Amino acid sequence: MCKDGSGGHHLLDTTHVKERTKAVSKLFQSYHPYSHKLGQIQDVLVTEISHDGQYYVGHNKCYDQVLVPKQESFMGKKVRVQIVETGKHFMKGRPVEKSEMPDQPQPHQPQVPAPFKKGEVSGLAKSSQTMRSEGWWYWFGLLPLAVTLVYLVLLHMITDESGKSILS
Repeated sequence: MCKDGSGGHHLLDTTHVKERTKAVSKLFQSYHPYSHKLGQIQDVLVTEISHDGQYYVGHNKCYDQVLVPKQESFMGKKVRVQIVETGKHFMKGRPVEKSEMPDQPQPHQPQVPAPFKKGEVSGLAKSSQTMRSEGWWYWFGLLPLAVTLVYLVLLHMITDESGKSILS
């Protein structure tokens, strides 16, 4: 609303403003962003408690809020739910048992390897750890050492008792 004497107060008709406000409000109330998800089965990760404290809040892969029943076993877990109610800013889900689920592909669960034992080196495959003493690179690494030892033994053999080299 413009102040009297500002020059614009005669431009606004309050009945027109109220009509526009009602139209925008009606449009906002008619918009239901989650109604098409009603009945869907979704996996949600439960991470928090709702503001009213009656539900746990989970998020699906699109980070949409899904309210689930407040069961302690759900907190911090991925729960499969069927969307049973939708609102403007939320969806409510009912946990689904495996027997209730229609045949649908299960989400891919990656195979996580077992943790390393104390002292075990990461980055080396077990086969490469055992190949240290058997691999060709092990013997190739010993080759310069062996050549040096053979050279020193031969050098010692060709010297006389006084320490002078026979070759010189």
